[in-house]
Amino acid sequence: MAGRVVLRVMTLAPRMRSAAALAGVALVIVLVLWARGERFGLVAVPIAALPWAALPPLATPAPAATPSDPAVAAPTAPPAAVPPAAATSAGAVERCLPAQLVLAVGRVGVGLGNAGAVFILTNRSRTACYLYGFPGMQLLDALGRPLPTRVLRTGAYTFTEVPPRRVDLTPGGEASFSAGWSSATGYPGVPCPASESVEVTPPDDTAQLTVAAGIQACPDGTIHVSPVIAGARGAGGA
Repeated sequence: MAGRVVLRVMTLAPRMRSAAALAGVALVIVLVLWARGERFGLVAVPIAALPWAALPPLATPAPAATPSDPAVAAPTAPPAAVPPAAATSAGAVERCLPAQLVLAVGRVGVGLGNAGAVFILTNRSRTACYLYGFPGMQLLDALGRPLPTRVLRTGAYTFTEVPPRRVDLTPGGEASFSAGWSSATGYPGVPCPASESVEVTPPDDTAQLTVAAGIQACPDGTIHVSPVIAGARGAGGA
C-alpha cells in the first residue's frame, strides 16, 4: 500500500514541474505583450502623458517686501488741481463793456440828399479791451422816447462797406463806426423821423450809450451802419 502512494507522488512530480514551466512562459509572454501595449488591445500610456505629470510644480512664496526694500516704491500724492483762474492766461483781453466806453460824434457829411456821421468809442478805463462787429442804434426824440428806427449792416452813399475786424483798445484808445442815411430832400412828402439824440449799443452787448445827435432818416428811420474799426475816422467817406 505504501509503495503505491509513493509511486503516485513520483508520477505527479513531473506534471507539476511542467505546469510551472508553462506558467513561467505564459508570464513572460504577458509581460512582453504588456510592454508593447498590445494586451487585449490596450495601448501603453507614457508616463509623461499621465494627468498628474502635467501639473506645474508648487511655487515657493516670495518673502514679503519691507519698507526698507529699495524695490518698494513710496506712495506719490495725486497732482494738485489747477484752479480755473490759473488756467486763464494773465494777458487775456476781455470784450469792452459799455461802462468802459465814452461815446461821441465825430465827422459829419451831407450831399445829394444823403447824410452821414462818424461815432467814436473811447476806452476810458485803465484796462485794455476789444470790440468786434456791428453796433446797434436807436433814434430818440427830445423827451428820450424811441422813434421808428431800422438799422441795416451795409455800406451807404457816405461810406464804403468793410468787413468786421477785431479792434483792441488800450486805455484811452479809440474805435469808431460810420452811419449813413437818406435825408428828407430825397423823399418829399414821406414822413422821416427826426431825432434829438441817439442810443448806441456796442457790439455783442445789450446796454446803451447815449449822445446828442440830430438825425432825420428816411424812410422810416432807416440807417446804414459799418462795423467798428480802429481809429476815429470811421469807415471813410463821411
